[in-house]
Amino acid sequence: MNKNILSFTLAVLLLSGCAIKQQIIVRQDTSNIQKAVVDFYENGSLIASYPAQIGRNGVAKSGEKREGDGKTPSGNFPITVLFGKEAFTNTAMPFLKTEASIYCVDDTKSKYYNRIVDAQRIEKDFDSFEYMLREDGQYDIGAVVGYNKSGESGKGSCIFIHIQKNSGSPTAGCVALSKEDLNSLLNRLDASKNPHIRIVP
Repeated sequence: MNKNILSFTLAVLLLSGCAIKQQIIVRQDTSNIQKAVVDFYENGSLIASYPAQIGRNGVAKSGEKREGDGKTPSGNFPITVLFGKEAFTNTAMPFLKTEASIYCVDDTKSKYYNRIVDAQRIEKDFDSFEYMLREDGQYDIGAVVGYNKSGESGKGSCIFIHIQKNSGSPTAGCVALSKEDLNSLLNRLDASKNPHIRIVP
């Protein structure tokens, strides 16, 4: 998408009374479907840009994201909460401190599908999940993307913005940045400005 058109569109949304004052735009690379550019806009102005990794199979078309397809969902979604293993410096956003018992459920048969749960506080009905406290450091800091909030089975789960494994490794469907860039991005977010992420193929 042309950046001038994008800036104009964001400005129109703001002037029309839309509450989204912070927008993260993820633009898929035209030459490599596993890479993207992440642009951060506030009040319609471009503030920062970062290179990123996305799903190994690129971006799913609207409504076509499926569990395990290796694609990042397209669309416009809220950033609901930040998470990490230590208290985060940004206090303007809700924060979830990850523990060994905190999981994100990706089992399509579970009533907790696409939810982050404390396994010590629920009756487990799932066989498949992601640890939110990971040994590889990729979830040391991150943000939850409000995709498939209704938890519709099979439509995809556990979509985050998180730390990349390395600059050449795609994700299973998330958006991944270097730790330095992610820290910069997440510290800009403010819940009162209703931050959203728009992912475009």
